[in-house]
Amino acid sequence: MIFRSKLILSYKEQNNFSNLIHLDELKIPFPDDEEKLQDRDYLNKCIEDIDIKVDGKYTLTKSHIDITSIDNVNYFIENAFNEISTLNTVNYWVFNKVKNYIGINFKKDNRGNYIIYLLYATDYKK
Repeated sequence: MIFRSKLILSYKEQNNFSNLIHLDELKIPFPDDEEKLQDRDYLNKCIEDIDIKVDGKYTLTKSHIDITSIDNVNYFIENAFNEISTLNTVNYWVFNKVKNYIGINFKKDNRGNYIIYLLYATDYKK
């Protein structure tokens, strides 16, 4: 999907990752009840379940929820990556010693906004 690919490129740039791989197994599922889209208990439970499922293959590092309008999504898709800067050499070296992963799940809610769930992981073992 174009939107997910552009998001991955954007996160690579924002975090100075030259490698950021999308994994479906890291996608946080959406609740059936839209009232729980931002519920921290629901999200924490999903993240715990994913952590158990990946069984130490990855170290989950952080999660994020982004809520944005369709206009912002369209603007992002049309204008993303016009000017991508050069990666910082030190960060490039540090972050590329390990592989970095992301699970991206997104959907349109009943208000017309996009809800984007992000879950980051690495193969670095603590």
